[in-house]
Amino acid sequence: MIQQKNIRIEDFNYDLPNERIAFFPKEDRDSSQLLVYNRAQKQITDSEFHRLPDFLSKDMMLVFNDSRVIHARLLVHNATGAAIEIFCLEPVQPTTELTQALAQTGKVTWKCFVGNAKRWKSPLTFEVQTAQGTIPISATKGEQVENAFLVDFQWNADITFAEWVEAYGKTPLPPYIKRQSEKSDETRYQTVYAHYDGSVAAPTAGL
Repeated sequence: MIQQKNIRIEDFNYDLPNERIAFFPKEDRDSSQLLVYNRAQKQITDSEFHRLPDFLSKDMMLVFNDSRVIHARLLVHNATGAAIEIFCLEPVQPTTELTQALAQTGKVTWKCFVGNAKRWKSPLTFEVQTAQGTIPISATKGEQVENAFLVDFQWNADITFAEWVEAYGKTPLPPYIKRQSEKSDETRYQTVYAHYDGSVAAPTAGL
C-alpha cells in the first residue's frame, strides 16, 4: 500500500494538448466518450456514454450529483481599478450548510480563492443589478486559510446571497478551458440532471 507521505504530486503531472480538450460540451451529451475498464479481463476500451447500461449489472447502484453550478466567480475592481477575482468555494458563517447559506440575507462569510489578493487592501464595493434595483455589495477580505481567504459579504436589501450572486457572478470554468464564460454556459456547462443550486464546478465525469 502506498503511504500518503510517499506520494509526490509531480508524479501525477501530464501533458494535456489543446486538441484533446473539449472547450464546449457535445451537442448530443450522450455521445460523449466513455472509458470502460473490465476488471475481470484487465482490459480498457473506449465507448460512448449512451452505452452505459450495457456495462452495468442489475445489482449496481448509480449515485448522481444533481447539484447545479452557481455563478461563483465574481470579478470586481479596487479603488485604483485593479481587477480582483473572488471565487466562492464554500460557506463558513452563519452556517456551513449550503442550502441555508445560499438563502441568507444581509451578511455571509465564504471561503474563497482570491486572484490578485495583494491588491485587495481595503473593503471592496460593487453594485448588482437586480429586479429590486441596484444593490451595493461590500466584500471584506479576512484571514487566510491555506491557499484561500475568508471573505465577508454584506448588503442592505431583502435579497438572498444566491439571488445576487446569480445576477452578478459568472459561471466558473476549469483553468484548462482557456476561454471566457458565455451565456450558453449557464445551461450547457451543467450536467443534464443538474437541479439544485450549490456546485462551484460541474462534476466532470457527469458533464
